[in-house]
Amino acid sequence: MNICLSISGFYHRKLLFLSYLGRIVLGLLFSINLAFAAPEKITLQDLDEIIGLSDPQLSPNGKQIAVIVTRIIYEENRTENQLLLIDVKSGKQQVLTNSRHYVHSPRWSPDGKSLAFLAAGKNHLPQIFRLPFSVGEAVQVTHSLTAISGFVWRPNSRDIAYITPDAAIKKDGVEAFNKSFEVGDNDYLRTSAALSTYLWLASVETSETRKLTQGEETIGRLGLFYYEGFSWSPDGEQIAYISQPKPHDGQASNKVIKILNVKDGSKQLFASTPSLYETNPKYSPDGRYLAYSRNLGPEPIITSYATFIKPIAGGDERQLGAKID
Repeated sequence: MNICLSISGFYHRKLLFLSYLGRIVLGLLFSINLAFAAPEKITLQDLDEIIGLSDPQLSPNGKQIAVIVTRIIYEENRTENQLLLIDVKSGKQQVLTNSRHYVHSPRWSPDGKSLAFLAAGKNHLPQIFRLPFSVGEAVQVTHSLTAISGFVWRPNSRDIAYITPDAAIKKDGVEAFNKSFEVGDNDYLRTSAALSTYLWLASVETSETRKLTQGEETIGRLGLFYYEGFSWSPDGEQIAYISQPKPHDGQASNKVIKILNVKDGSKQLFASTPSLYETNPKYSPDGRYLAYSRNLGPEPIITSYATFIKPIAGGDERQLGAKID
């Protein structure tokens, strides 16, 4: 009897083993089949489902995210941007712009009560729009004759500083056909005279604007289109920006950091190291320091960039993260 039980137990364990082994083999065969199965091909119809997400901006209270959603409109051979609001906790989505063209660069007001963004205005050029959540309808703030390439909210949430060039001088009569201009210290492929880009201030309530910088001085740039930014002081009284003496590309090595007093228009030279390409000035939260980037040697293309801080009141700069590498 004990022998029979032992034999039956042996065969039972063997059957269990074979059962487990069979499952493993079937699983392996299934996995191999999936691995060598023909991949699903992407068709032209699938391209309709592709969207792009860019420039996400978290609200000051951390509860919402504004993001740009880009879709391709094949019938009209163009792309379409929408400003989307996402609730962080629930994931609920709300489209904020349905009929605006070329919507981009959403930015929250410091108090979190409004969103500003760039979109095509009535003249089809990028203008600043403000969407107050208490009203729910976006209002055009600026009516610039030229394209606005960047803006920053003032800490008081009532004003916005932005950058745009002056419009080219309109010529009349025979001069309207005179396309000649002085190239100067500029790109040899230029087809028109270089124009300076200026800082402006706009009231979001009244749309009243005021020009903050004048003359040949231009807001520093890298290449032809990318402006390197500017920064409000925490008290909203000053703007740190990159100043270039002339708009010509060859003047890029002469850029310096200046601090503008918004009330009286006076300027203070903050950092001026020849050929070191200081960029992206940012105030510290307490307003005592300015952080900025610059390259570590006189050749900006072949030398590394680093971040520095320097006291607003004066003193030596200090490199951050100098021991990382």
